[in-house]
Amino acid sequence: MKKIKCIFILGFVFLAGCATDPLTRALKTNGFCPILPIPEKQELGNIYRTYSLNSLPVVFIDDIFTKEENEKTMADLKRKVYLPASSGEKTFSLSAKADVIGRVEGTLKVLRVKKFKLKLGDVYQYDLTEDRLENVILPAIRSRKPHLNLKDRYIVLALLQVSSLEYELIDENDNKIEIAPGSEIEKIVKSSLSIEWKANEQSNLVIGHPCFLGYKVGRIIEKGGAYTVKNIDFPLQGGNGKLKVQSIPAQELRKLLRSNN
Repeated sequence: MKKIKCIFILGFVFLAGCATDPLTRALKTNGFCPILPIPEKQELGNIYRTYSLNSLPVVFIDDIFTKEENEKTMADLKRKVYLPASSGEKTFSLSAKADVIGRVEGTLKVLRVKKFKLKLGDVYQYDLTEDRLENVILPAIRSRKPHLNLKDRYIVLALLQVSSLEYELIDENDNKIEIAPGSEIEKIVKSSLSIEWKANEQSNLVIGHPCFLGYKVGRIIEKGGAYTVKNIDFPLQGGNGKLKVQSIPAQELRKLLRSNN
């Protein structure tokens, strides 16, 4: 019987000063990498060919459990992340270091965007528990897809969600840039970051509903033996082996993502 070892790709980066916008700070200090383009839907337990989540999953968790079961799991694993208030009053320089909006920094600067303000709604974190992973998800996948090769695949272990997100863009003269529906800026952001973005009545860019912006993944490796999670031995239904978890800093995943963009 083969052994599956799962490597968590995560880490914590502590940022100093107030020059970092609250979204970037929320992602980095909690060890998340940004999901871009922002997906319409994402769930814990989805399995991908790569670490970037830009392709279709090789395993949709919706194919393993019912919609109601998955909704209950997500609700049970949801917890609020408390951050300093982000009312949209502070101004931040636009740079590639800013998560999400920084992805289109070069294009926006051509259109005179130099700074931005950010309103961030409530932030929630979803973490896949060891119990759910070891006793529910992996046995169910093995049962439903016994011949599927999961070697070197990536499983979604944690997600970061915001209830809403709004950017106000500012030019080099500290004047607000009015963004209209169908404008060039709106089209650029829609095509590069997510079709969910739109210009609102305040002429800002907004996603006005909950969306997933950050993730952590674990890499699955086959090896003979038993299963453990975080070096804790446990029996897995239908097998006798170990699931080994090893921490890897999130900044390493960010470097991989940047090198493939």
